[in-house]
Amino acid sequence: MSPSGHVYEEGKRYHKYLELRGNEFWCFDDRLVSAVNIEKIVIKDNIIHESHTYEPIPGKETEFEKVLFVEMKDNRRVK
Repeated sequence: MSPSGHVYEEGKRYHKYLELRGNEFWCFDDRLVSAVNIEKIVIKDNIIHESHTYEPIPGKETEFEKVLFVEMKDNRRVK
């Protein structure tokens, strides 16, 4: 992403929009997405498969820093 976003906080730039919709992810721990400086992020209708390929790394499913709007729904975890 380029740093050409709106300025909402003095000295901080925001990307406009990020959408993760209708994808399949294979994760070896609970972490799914980490996002910084985005105006809006949509994470919807995804399938998250549990993988045991690697040892899990501790962390939260999502970590958002200076993300203004989040829409996260209808995601399904498969073991």
